[in-house]
Amino acid sequence: MFKFSYENINDILSKNREDKIKLIKIGMGFILFGLVLYILKEILIGFISLIFIFVGISFFYKAFKI
Repeated sequence: MFKFSYENINDILSKNREDKIKLIKIGMGFILFGLVLYILKEILIGFISLIFIFVGISFFYKAFKI
């Protein structure tokens, strides 16, 4: 039969809690890093798109000016 010892229950819970907090911090770090990369990617793509839009508008302006 399985016996459960209550002598070191506080050590087990505190260690388990520290591991959980460490894992939560690591998980949140990866989530935030992923969000930052996603936002930076969107800003970079938006900036490049804006440059191409301005170039296209300038070509239209020059074409209609001629």
